[in-house]
Amino acid sequence: MAVAASGADPLLDSLPLLRAVRGRAGHAQVARDPADKGSWESKKLYSQGVKRHRLGANQDHQLPVPLARCWTEASRHDLPVLKEEVLVPLPGALFGDKASRDPATTPALTAQGTEMGTPDKKEKGQTVYPVGQSGWWSRFVSAMRQPIESVFNWWLDKTDIQNAAKVRSREGLQVHCYGKLTAAFYLLCFNP
Repeated sequence: MAVAASGADPLLDSLPLLRAVRGRAGHAQVARDPADKGSWESKKLYSQGVKRHRLGANQDHQLPVPLARCWTEASRHDLPVLKEEVLVPLPGALFGDKASRDPATTPALTAQGTEMGTPDKKEKGQTVYPVGQSGWWSRFVSAMRQPIESVFNWWLDKTDIQNAAKVRSREGLQVHCYGKLTAAFYLLCFNP
């Protein structure tokens, strides 16, 4: 992942690209080199595929400017990608999802002048926040992360990039991903 300097607050997220889901996720035999079995926690779904990680600089009323991006296996958690690929000087606040929360990473980010903003995490089975906490912080972080979520939703809406079920090789997966992204950016540039 290469990162460019920016004055805006960076946003971090990932999007799984699905080759096989649920019961078929463990049995997919083709294009296993870049893809593997992983879980999509927010959807409670096991899948076989890859993840697209994206770091973007927030802009007012526009899609975020891309700062960094990379592809990883579906089983790779977002936190190691943050530690290995994104821990470079990013001034300001870095907004990520609950998967980006890590007490061990916080001191390294603070030392480089970056504050990590993630939503509060409720314990399993907990329906309300503990005394002294409220959902306001989580709502604020969600509002700040909305532009990076909008990029992924836009990709899904315009190209259906997430559906890679008919891909049968590593090269086919690359053609699928980069072809869909090229089509999306073509639509952005030439379709007002």
